This record gives sequence, structure tokens and C-alpha cells, in this order.
Amino acid sequence: MWRFGADGVAAVDDQVAVEAPLEIRVNGRGYAVTMRTPGHDLDLAAGFLVSEGVIGAATDLSTVGTVEDAEGDVVDASVVGPGAMVAMDRQRHVYTTSSCGVCGLASIEAVTTTSRFDVTRDDVEVSARAISAL
Repeated sequence: MWRFGADGVAAVDDQVAVEAPLEIRVNGRGYAVTMRTPGHDLDLAAGFLVSEGVIGAATDLSTVGTVEDAEGDVVDASVVGPGAMVAMDRQRHVYTTSSCGVCGLASIEAVTTTSRFDVTRDDVEVSARAISAL
């Protein structure tokens, strides 16, 4: 990574946290997208569905697994019983509050949708000294 300081820029090794979107599907249909630190995605999806009231017992969850042919990180939970209807009623297709706007989207494809605004070109330059003074 690059460390910016009053004396300039230096390449350094450091540890950083990683965050990535996870799409959670119920019975093959997009339910929600959440940001998370990758790892233990199946447990996260199952726990999320418990907190949402979609599943109330282990018997409500037939299977939970990764979707191998999906673009991005996708988990699909096979829900049986009344939880399947709960999932249909609570399917999240609207924006919900989050710092970056990803949480609450319905699919990984929605995360990667390109903005209509051109944000790739910017001639603004800020010196390392100005950044370190912030």
C-alpha cells in the first residue's frame, strides 16, 4: 500500500480489512445484499435469515450453499415451510440506509451497475503534505 505523509509517499506493507458485497438468495430469488468481511458466508446468511424472521428453526433451512456460476459472492438458502412466504413478503428491492448504499440492494448485478456520471476523469491533485495536514 502507499503511505502518504508530510515528507511524501512511501510504499509499505500493512494489514488492511477487506469488505465485499454478499448477495443472499432465498429459494433462488434475490433477497438482500449486505457488506461483510469475506469468510463464514454460509453461517452469516443463515444467521441473517434468522434475524429477519425467515427461518425460526434449523428444520426451516433445507440447504444453504454458494452459487458457483454467479458473478460475485452469492449464497442461496433453500427455505421450507412458512419462512418461504416471509422471504417473499420481505424481499428487499429498495434502498436502505447504509454508509455506501450497497446494503439493501437485491443482487450483485445491482452493485456493479455503472453510474451514468463519468467519475473516471478528474484533474484534481492534492499534495501529500495537504493530506497529512488533514
